[in-house]
Amino acid sequence: MQHIQPAPSNVILKCTPMKLLDISWDQVMTMEILGCDLPDCLDVLRSVPGMTQLKFNCINIDDFLSGAQPATHGSLRSLKITETSLTDLLPLLILPDLQELFVDYTSLFIDYTSLASEVTDFVKQSGCQLTRLTIEFSYEKNTEDTERYIITLLEYIPTLQDLRLADVHLTDVFFQRLKPANSTATSGSTSLEAPTGTFLPALHTLFIDCAKNFSWLSVCDIFIPASRYSSPSVKVFRLVISSDTSWGSGKVSIDRSAADFLISARKRFNAQITVVCEGIDMLSAIEAEEDAK
Repeated sequence: MQHIQPAPSNVILKCTPMKLLDISWDQVMTMEILGCDLPDCLDVLRSVPGMTQLKFNCINIDDFLSGAQPATHGSLRSLKITETSLTDLLPLLILPDLQELFVDYTSLFIDYTSLASEVTDFVKQSGCQLTRLTIEFSYEKNTEDTERYIITLLEYIPTLQDLRLADVHLTDVFFQRLKPANSTATSGSTSLEAPTGTFLPALHTLFIDCAKNFSWLSVCDIFIPASRYSSPSVKVFRLVISSDTSWGSGKVSIDRSAADFLISARKRFNAQITVVCEGIDMLSAIEAEEDAK
């Protein structure tokens, strides 16, 4: 009787070389590789041409770096890397069609100080145009330099449409860089850093989870249109204020003038603008108070 191999579309490879799986790889679209050695990970990239989504988790790299050659994959669209050294892994990946990248710097054993160079070198080597980037940090090892690393990185990826930053230290410097070019700042705000060219011109969706180290006016500046006939590019904005006060200034409240501006902006520009603290949507709460009067 002829042996027919299973042909799954989704595969989880856990601490096992792919050659030990008796399956057809022709239909595989998504994969998670967990606890495998670096050579096995590179074999997957070279042997599963139809794959579009891939997650690397806890990859054993150190023992296999010597002599490792970069692997190219021409159809991968989404890559997620967790609990793995990006410093060692990214130089071995060439992904020209990659659109979405998720990188995890939450582990205390993973250094993020070379974040900007690691990711930009990877983008250059791959020749890809990222449209979505997610970066997770950790408050336990966050520093004020994190913001500078992030800005340096984002200056090199103008194609981003969707940006998500978690547990990150941000100040007015970051938010004012997002102000549309040629727009007039809100009354009372002060420019802390002169923009150099258009920063993230294609950005549509922005999710941020951070402590309160910024002024509300700098957040409002994101939604000041460049001209009276235009609208801000950011249409989906979610800001979650962390309850961890080690990086913040204690109990958080939003200036009423800033809240009114953001509420008006989401109506005027048909934008989804959400500001959350301790599980409460602060803008919706203010609207509810007004409706109750």
